[in-house]
Order: sequence, then structure tokens, then C-alpha cells
Amino acid sequence: MIPLKLCRSWQTGRRFAAGLLACFCLLGLVPTGCRRTDDVSRLKNRKADVRREAANSLGVDQDPRAVGPLIDALDDKDADVRQEAAWALGEIGDPRAVGPLIGKLKDPEAHVRWQAVEALGKINGPRAVAPLIAALKDADADVREGATDALGQILGKLGTSAVVPLIRRGEPGTEDALIQALNESNDREMAEDFLNCGNSKLEDAAGAWASKHGYRIESNPGRGHVGWGSKL
Repeated sequence: MIPLKLCRSWQTGRRFAAGLLACFCLLGLVPTGCRRTDDVSRLKNRKADVRREAANSLGVDQDPRAVGPLIDALDDKDADVRQEAAWALGEIGDPRAVGPLIGKLKDPEAHVRWQAVEALGKINGPRAVAPLIAALKDADADVREGATDALGQILGKLGTSAVVPLIRRGEPGTEDALIQALNESNDREMAEDFLNCGNSKLEDAAGAWASKHGYRIESNPGRGHVGWGSKL
């Protein structure tokens, strides 16, 4: 098994090469439509490395017409093909992939689960919030870190309305994702909810955020009854 960090470097090199090929397509040197059709057919090739390269190329093309075949590739017998398909679906960003990617959070291979959480963060599907919270307890540290980042990205897009229920739920381990959501959204109301929720880590983050942005936010524990773990 290739360590995740080495796997990421390996992927970067191959995706750079695929990006060069995409540039050739833009210059008219390679007919994109023909290449896409060929890549879809290559997802069924008997050689795993050919299937991996095909999934990578489809992700570079970011063509939504490849979503269906790539979703099928999430169940490939080769773990690296599954990972590449998850990456490609994240690059395309089609919400049809959210459900199948959530299913990959239970994949037996850690690098597939890691890629699935990364892809879900890019697509920003609200349906992924609860599964990503569960992934914060994954046995693999890289998957947990990826789930934190993905959850923070999604919550940052959804805003205060999505964050308040999580504060009230008070799930241990969600604090880092909530803090990332604040830093990405720059939502003053969210900062005030943090400051008054009773969780010291969120309160400190709210104070740091306000200081950085030149805001003055006030402590008022009764504000909106948004208490950490108040619905436990």
C-alpha cells in the first residue's frame, strides 16, 4: 500500500501530465470529444492502469457527461481506480455524485475514503454534512483531516443556518470544522454565535476572528439560546 502522502505526490505528477494534454485539446491538437469517448470506453479496460488514466483524463476534462461512467468506476475492483474516479467526480462537481461518494466513505481502503471526503468538499452538497461528521471518527488520521476540511468548506458555504444546529448538537470533534467555516464565510453572526455558545475553543476562535477583521463582538450567553450541546 502506497502511503497517502506519497500517493498525493504521485497523483500530482500524473494530473500535471493530464493537464498538458488538456491544453493540447484547447489548441485543437487533440479532438476533445473523441478523446472523451475513448476515455469512457477505457474505464472498462482490463488493465487497471489504463482505467486509472482514463478516470484522470475525464476529471481533467470536467465534462458532466462522464459523471455516470465515473460513478460506476467508484465500484472498480482496483482501489486506485476508485480513488481516481472520486477525484474526477470532485473536479466535475456534479451533485449527482454526492450520494455515491458518501458511499465511498465506507470503502475498505483509506486513500479512497480520503479522496471521497475531498471530493465532497468540492461539490459542497448539504447531504454530505452528517456523513462527514461521522468521518471525523475515521480510523485513519488523513481521512479525519480531510473530513474536517470538507465539512468546513460546506458549512462555510451554507452559513449560520447550518452551523447553529451543529453548535446545539455539540458533537465533540466538530470544532475545527466549525472554525474553518467561520474563517471561510467571514460571517459576523456566526462569530457571535461562537462567542456565546459556551464552548471555549469556539469562543477563542470568535475572538481571534473579530480581532483580525477589526470587528467588535459582544458576549451575551442568552443570545438566541445557541448553546453548545444544548440538544444533547
